[in-house]
Order: sequence, then structure tokens, then C-alpha cells
Amino acid sequence: MSGQDYQIKFFLDKAEWLNYFSQVPKPRLVQAWFYGDAKLSSGRWQVCRAMILKKNQPIALVQFLIKSFFIFNIIRVNRGP
Repeated sequence: MSGQDYQIKFFLDKAEWLNYFSQVPKPRLVQAWFYGDAKLSSGRWQVCRAMILKKNQPIALVQFLIKSFFIFNIIRVNRGP
């Protein structure tokens, strides 16, 4: 299996994220769109959402929470589907 079999697709569209998220058998609250929005509205976090594809088939969703400290960024990924 080569690295070319995998892709990362970044999301800008809420409806598309919710569509894929609704298909996850046991979704985690911390990966829900509204959880990321709540973190974003706190003013201390940025949110980045992505899907990992293997041979063009979705295998994972991930929501990154990013917090800046001076010149450093901390990226947090909670449990994900």
C-alpha cells in the first residue's frame, strides 16, 4: 500500500460534514460540528475539519482544534470516528 492511496480532504461545508458524520456508527460528541463551533466561539481555538480517504473511499473524519501560544501552535485531536 503506497502513500498515494491516501488523501486528505479539508471541509468548508457544514452540510457535507454532517452528511458524513451522520453515517458514523458510533459518533463522538467531540467530533460533532457544533462542538467545534462552541470551541471556536470561545475565541481561544481555531477549528479545522478533514476527511481521510483511502483509494477515494472515506475512512475517517477528524476535527482539529488549534490553539496558539506566542509562536507555538498546539493541535488537539479528540477521539474521532
